[in-house]
Amino acid sequence: MWRKRNHSRKEKGYFIISVDVELAWGVCDKPINSVIRSAIDSERATIQRLLKIFSEFNISATWAVVGHLLLTECLWEGHVVHPEIARPVIKGSSSDWFFQHPKSAVDACWYGTEIISQICSIKPSQEIGSHSFAHMPYDEKRSNPAAVISDVERAKQLHINANLPFEVFIFPRNKVGFINVLAKAGILVYRGNTRRWYDLAPRICQRPLRLINYIMAVTPPTVMPTLDSYELVNVPDSMLLLSRNGLRRLVPSQNLIKMGIAGLNRAARNGEVFHLWFHPINFAYETDTQFHILENILEHAQTLIKQEVIEVITLGGIGQKARERN
Repeated sequence: MWRKRNHSRKEKGYFIISVDVELAWGVCDKPINSVIRSAIDSERATIQRLLKIFSEFNISATWAVVGHLLLTECLWEGHVVHPEIARPVIKGSSSDWFFQHPKSAVDACWYGTEIISQICSIKPSQEIGSHSFAHMPYDEKRSNPAAVISDVERAKQLHINANLPFEVFIFPRNKVGFINVLAKAGILVYRGNTRRWYDLAPRICQRPLRLINYIMAVTPPTVMPTLDSYELVNVPDSMLLLSRNGLRRLVPSQNLIKMGIAGLNRAARNGEVFHLWFHPINFAYETDTQFHILENILEHAQTLIKQEVIEVITLGGIGQKARERN
């Protein structure tokens, strides 16, 4: 569906940045130790720094926020928090998805209305999308359909209450599923997954092979928006800005810069989309190095923008273009 309309003029490429804003919800189903808590606590400062850089580089990004961050307190029924969400979230699970949910409404790891206000206040304008209500996986094999439906409904209502759009969706943990539920809720575009060479390997091998992919500085794929069977626009990912904890430190920072620049060049050359994404928590380790990587990629993007071969766009923006071309 992304066909060139004018063959006498070269089609420019597009650059998308999508940011998954989760705080503690990103790991809500796992024990949160002091190290993880410290990383989560660093996210607010990271987001402020990202917003400053996006303003300086004139970048409009897509920020997909976990809906619970829009709350200031939670509904309890006796000892059950969020009874509006069907249980169990994961089929056959004996553990409640909200088992770590704080009794206090002042725990900043689980709430974040001021974060969304900050995102909405800068120029150029940023796009707000949904990252679900409680970051449950939309896994059609493992997740309870009733839980997913109630999760979507709750997220949509919170966006409506906050006067925020509910048209762009990023799947928790990139597990694409229940698209029919999203279509009924009014979602128009989502971030999909690009198949890579290491996806053909057994699951246990995929993580180390992905690390090798970064160590080899393989040029990331550029992508094309497609209209799925539910009439939603799927915009796959191109490159994750990898965090720098654990074995990921083995990847030289220059490799990530090289990959980002190569991806932008490929998008400009082919008239396609380079879709970079990350979580703010990806900047919790070796923070200055991570920002150095991002700023180098953005500097190259600025060069291509001045040459009029790349345009910065949001997920919603590219989705609208894709629909117009269909």
